[in-house]
Amino acid sequence: MQAWSSLNRGDLNQAFEKVNAVLQKPARLDAYWYWKLTALKAEILLRQRRTAESLALLKPELPPSLAGTDVDLWRKMTLGMGNAYDLNFGDAERFLGEADVLARTKHADLLGEVLLRKGTLAWLQHDFPTAASRYHAALRFARDRRISGVEPLGIG
Repeated sequence: MQAWSSLNRGDLNQAFEKVNAVLQKPARLDAYWYWKLTALKAEILLRQRRTAESLALLKPELPPSLAGTDVDLWRKMTLGMGNAYDLNFGDAERFLGEADVLARTKHADLLGEVLLRKGTLAWLQHDFPTAASRYHAALRFARDRRISGVEPLGIG
């Protein structure tokens, strides 16, 4: 998906334009793709620090058919970080806790991302030992799976 590639390269504006172009024609999308792209748009907005818009996009519940999917996991991770940035730590912990369980049970490939976000939540709460522990767990996860790009985040 081109929008995701743009996001990973840090080109938030291009990613936003690409995902928005597809979402302009929702009749062409099934529920999975509509929500996958909506979650991606919310993630882009979050990274642009447009937290209120991001959280508003994800406020509606997913259809039951999407429970436990990667879309559900990304929604929970984005809701978790959005709430963390808004200093709603209780909601942030709840969403990231749900994301952690989902990653460990169904989407192990995304566990490193969950650990990074849980580390950031701990850092925002000034719980630096927990943040360090979670960042190091994310680094171990990435190294064990030979995932590049974690060391530049300053935890290498």
